[in-house]
Amino acid sequence: MRRPRPNLRRPAAPSSLPARRPSPGDAPREEESGPILDHVAPPAELARATAEVASAALQAAFGRGRRPEPVVSDALRKLRGVSIADRLFVSRSIDALFRWWGWIDPLRLGPIEARLLIAVLLDRTDVPEPCRLWARAVGVDPRCLQPIGGAPNWARRAEAFRRLVERPRATTEPWTLFPRWLRDELLEPPGEEALKHRLVALLHTLQRPPLPWLRVSRGRPAELWAELQRQGLPVSIHPSFPDAASVPPSTVLQGIEPFRRGDLVAQDLGSLAVVAACDAEPGERWWYAGHARGATALLLADRMRGKGTLVVGELEDRDRIRTARMARKGPHTNVSTRGWDGHRVVGKPSSYHGVLLEPPGSGIGLWRREPASRWFVDRTALDRRVEEQARLLDVAARGVRPSGVLIYAVPSLARSETVAQIDRFLSTHPDFQLDPFPDPLDGSPTPGTAILWPDRADSDAWYLARLIRSGGPRSALGESGQFMLDSAPDTPR
Repeated sequence: MRRPRPNLRRPAAPSSLPARRPSPGDAPREEESGPILDHVAPPAELARATAEVASAALQAAFGRGRRPEPVVSDALRKLRGVSIADRLFVSRSIDALFRWWGWIDPLRLGPIEARLLIAVLLDRTDVPEPCRLWARAVGVDPRCLQPIGGAPNWARRAEAFRRLVERPRATTEPWTLFPRWLRDELLEPPGEEALKHRLVALLHTLQRPPLPWLRVSRGRPAELWAELQRQGLPVSIHPSFPDAASVPPSTVLQGIEPFRRGDLVAQDLGSLAVVAACDAEPGERWWYAGHARGATALLLADRMRGKGTLVVGELEDRDRIRTARMARKGPHTNVSTRGWDGHRVVGKPSSYHGVLLEPPGSGIGLWRREPASRWFVDRTALDRRVEEQARLLDVAARGVRPSGVLIYAVPSLARSETVAQIDRFLSTHPDFQLDPFPDPLDGSPTPGTAILWPDRADSDAWYLARLIRSGGPRSALGESGQFMLDSAPDTPR
């Protein structure tokens, strides 16, 4: 059966937010909702709500130059008569729209339904009911829809995309899905294949929605993982972090009982690796400096077993308030939150056993979970971020005591934010040198820097550098290449 061409000039139907709670019999059963929670809103209302929120998000991003996340969050809060699964469908559909915008925008499609239809099919391995409704709205036979999210490589995905839009010459170049500067900045991925193939494989991974990772915050990991498996939820426990496991991308975390009662928390594998590189010991004095990573800071406090001091210095006041609220809800008695102006050491200079700096940056490593953010960093903005990172590194270094360590952690794969940044720092700070540490994921020795490649770890991408200040023998590696966990910590000042 031949599919009719989309009526691209057909105006989108007016949309409105759902106002009533439908009966359970109206709810569609959808594979991507996961095994825990179902949709509540009827397909027609869910399709209209998604289109309305998506239009507002695109207007905010490309019409006013503002990040769409606040617009989406505000719209989701106002939805009535919908479930958590419904809200996740809306937010994930909008994420797909920004993720594939580089291919969708050149098509110059009119109705928002046409753009959403293409984006969601590119992202998913099933055809949800709202897609069929969007297809009808733009004159496409819904019986001909095929999901593209399960395509194994770029070639298969590009071929399916061109068939979907019926444009044999439609743009399917991988680099068009990212800012232009990325081609010159992207670090070279490891491997033995030709560089072109390695880069394409990395870009393919950056276009996949991330796996949800869960960490045990209280209780026995083995018992909690067994509880999830009894509920029919498959978990994949990380070999280096027995208290962390990934679950299928479709999982609705709020539907997991251990998550609701606080025994499990959402925490990406990247945060676990960052804290592992710190090798902070109970009784030490640490300073967490930088950007809104409250969950990472509190994980560092957990690894210190509540002993010693962790001073959290946030660059944004709203982030400080959020981190303080998170600390009060948990057993974090060793955490002190403060504002940080980025120009002076928080507290006494040269007083910290360790400083963990997570500066603002391009956020390449987070593009899988925050796909819209890629369109807000141009070459000029990247250069400004690099300059800011250099300044913050200089300030953070002044907080490290002799024989103390400085951890530079940035979710990026841009050369100027990673390798070049550390090279610059070492050239201007002769009292610091790289401190070899075990790779947080597999325990193999590193020269003092490590990269979390998303195609290897299925996590956010991170660059880690561990630097030690002259003045003592403290190092993360013993002769065996393992963490020195049995050595007594210095007495905190």
